[in-house]
Amino acid sequence: MKGVLLVNLGSPDSTTTSDVREYLDEFLMDGRVIDLPKWFRTFLVKGIILKTRPKRSAAADQTIWWEAGSPLVLLCEQF
Repeated sequence: MKGVLLVNLGSPDSTTTSDVREYLDEFLMDGRVIDLPKWFRTFLVKGIILKTRPKRSAAADQTIWWEAGSPLVLLCEQF
């Protein structure tokens, strides 16, 4: 049997670069998200991704963010 599991893994607290960086750090450092040895995951996330991605992700989030907060969180709370 095959299936799809949809899981809400959270959202940044706001669209600021610092909140997005904090969220990405917590999310991507989870060994179940990036299944690599911790030393390599740390190098990848803290050495590369967190230096380049938060600013672009924050800008993208600003285009979809609702006045009340993250659309992902708000929609999930309705169900």
